[in-house]
Amino acid sequence: VRGNRILRKYGEDNFSRVSIRDEDFRKLQAASDQSPGEEETPFTRVRQVLQNGLTVGQRHYEFLAASNSQLREHNVWFFASDGETTAESIRSDMGDFSHIRCPATVLARMGQCFSNTQPSVMARSSAGMVDTIPD
Repeated sequence: VRGNRILRKYGEDNFSRVSIRDEDFRKLQAASDQSPGEEETPFTRVRQVLQNGLTVGQRHYEFLAASNSQLREHNVWFFASDGETTAESIRSDMGDFSHIRCPATVLARMGQCFSNTQPSVMARSSAGMVDTIPD
């Protein structure tokens, strides 16, 4: 089963991968038929959802992160807090990005945690099974 390290660590229950599409299920395009100065409603709505989250049933989802390839496909990850784990606590668990000044680079680094991967095998170290190799 393919997944990513965040889903494997926290489980899948409170995560939602959202695809941002138009009413014909095509990716939104930057070009529009609106006159200059008119509000671009679809992009305004997308911004509002990314900033304020979205509610589905009884759950309120907040923007979490996205990988570069997911952004190219207009997909992002949202998370609904379970009272203990929040989107912010998951982002903090992804690593310390405070030294990175460019927001796009921070998002790219966080997005690496959402890259699809095969789960790895955990190997136990038993006495006599591991040899220490000097530097």
